[in-house]
Amino acid sequence: MEPVFRVLGPLRLTGPQGVIRLPAGRERVVASQLILNTNKVLSVERLADAVWNYDAPSTARTQIQICISRLRRAFDAAGLYGRIVTSPPGYQLVAEQDEVDLMVFEREVSEALRVIRRRATPDTTAEGVALARRALGLFTGEPLADVGSEVVQSVARQLAQRRLHVLEVCLDAQLDLGQAADIVDEIAALVAEHPLHGRLRALNMKALQRLGRRADAIAVYQEALREYRDRLGLEPDPELRQLHETILQDMSYPAGESRDPEGPRSFGLEPHGALRPPALGRELLPTPGTYHLDGRTEEFLTLREALRRSRTTGARTSRSAPAAPGVHPGPVFVSGPRGIGKTAFAIAAAVRLAPDYPDGRLYHDMRHPDGTPVGPHAVLATFLRTLGTPSADVPPTLEECSARYREVLRERRVLVVLDGAQDFQQVLPLLTDGSGSAVILVSRLPWGAQPAARRIRLGHLDMDASVSFLARLVGAARVFAEPAAARRLAERCAGHPLALTALACRLNRRSQWPLSLHLKSLMDDATLLDQLSTGESNVRAALRADYDDLRPTSRVLLQRLVLRDERRFSPAVVDALLGCPPGAGMEVLDDLVVAGLVEVRPGSDATESYRLTGLMHLLIREHIPSRFLTGLALSRGGPSDG
Repeated sequence: MEPVFRVLGPLRLTGPQGVIRLPAGRERVVASQLILNTNKVLSVERLADAVWNYDAPSTARTQIQICISRLRRAFDAAGLYGRIVTSPPGYQLVAEQDEVDLMVFEREVSEALRVIRRRATPDTTAEGVALARRALGLFTGEPLADVGSEVVQSVARQLAQRRLHVLEVCLDAQLDLGQAADIVDEIAALVAEHPLHGRLRALNMKALQRLGRRADAIAVYQEALREYRDRLGLEPDPELRQLHETILQDMSYPAGESRDPEGPRSFGLEPHGALRPPALGRELLPTPGTYHLDGRTEEFLTLREALRRSRTTGARTSRSAPAAPGVHPGPVFVSGPRGIGKTAFAIAAAVRLAPDYPDGRLYHDMRHPDGTPVGPHAVLATFLRTLGTPSADVPPTLEECSARYREVLRERRVLVVLDGAQDFQQVLPLLTDGSGSAVILVSRLPWGAQPAARRIRLGHLDMDASVSFLARLVGAARVFAEPAAARRLAERCAGHPLALTALACRLNRRSQWPLSLHLKSLMDDATLLDQLSTGESNVRAALRADYDDLRPTSRVLLQRLVLRDERRFSPAVVDALLGCPPGAGMEVLDDLVVAGLVEVRPGSDATESYRLTGLMHLLIREHIPSRFLTGLALSRGGPSDG
């Protein structure tokens, strides 16, 4: 039977007595909401939110009742009697599953995906593809494109994404069935429609590769590279980059001897299949896509150059003579305040630097879960086993273990990431010794007296990087749909990656809400830290820990700066606030700069000014006695003032 209620395209209602024609307006919005929630009770408030986009007037209840009455008359005239039922606290549309195209779609898609993903035989996979194609045929256009409600359109966008996901699975299965020639044009058309959709690009490249059109597949990647960089300021997805490398390597093989078109099955395999140490893991590899370099291009280039210099120096030393005991090529320090993304940056950089370190990349957190330091001997034992040393041959003492580790690395090129060490002595036995390997040390503070090839301090993200960060976590389509709201949301997070992550979790939990509605709930400075401090992304806890680590004099200075509402200030202002002689406040100011709570801003006249960073001023207000805050109003400019 044909569905009576259609939302997978323009809204269409058809009863035994004919089509129901609804005027563009409230009745169409209410009808859409009832159909999208068939056999569920919708409160009057939810219906009003959809009609007035969360800004309902005081007369909303009465006007919704009028809409329901008109809908009932229209339904009765078409022979759909008794379909809208009053069920406190609202209303309910009653229908059979086969009467609603969305319910039919979900039922058939569920079965199709179950069959396709099992991949039992080519015949059953083909059966699943046929089921999926039949379900996709229920779409007659853009879902609910003729319904003017932001709430409804948010659901409609989710339906369009659901359709695209099912289509991707279907096309992937058809490639496995050897049907590349049948679908290559369809995939290309989808790519043109969704140029930033990495999975579709990958399917396009695979289809072209399997048809022997490898140069065309490379061209698809080059186009993706331009689109991602120009429109998002990002690099293509890891899947695309890996596929690109596989196709390039495949092009160097004679016809008939091409390698597996899917490329390496494991991130721990070299292109020619030789096992190498698992990259970036104690025992297991973190998913590379979890880490990113959003807004950190300059820092990454600095890191890469420093590592290359360190590796070259170490390799020269190794060829000429073994390094003296205790003499090591300097590691690269990556530091910054809590939540700024140090670990994510270091791991993403190591993933990107894989060609420079063909013998593997090693990672270890130097802290136990309770925060106590991990002994270097335990880390060395883990690394030696990962590098191929049998457990029985791991030396029992720290000195012997360190010597064996350096001996193993001497003829290899390995990148080591050591995260969260307490001090330099904890990592000293783990530093490479005159080899082509290199070390990245990730620490909140840069341990100023220790040798280093380079010190890289991560700061807050700029606006463009913040928006790109948000787009990666909540979806580029959602950000592009409301660019102004997306920028304001990013601005509220003041370039703090942990705050942006917390915001993204909030946006994804209520994906049906438009970004503009989320923005309304985040505009009050007095509650912003509460809104951004849930679950693992606890922004307040990170800021509080940084604040508590400061010396009392530094905390006093911050409180006085906030009381004066001094976001930008000079050393002279610091001296005045501390009541000390000219220049004496620089030591306190330097402590705040090192802690990442104050940024240096060079002036045009060769003088320096300073700025309180990010969201810290909101936290400091919570620590100022209330009697000092009387009469002071929170800045209406928000936490990010440029």
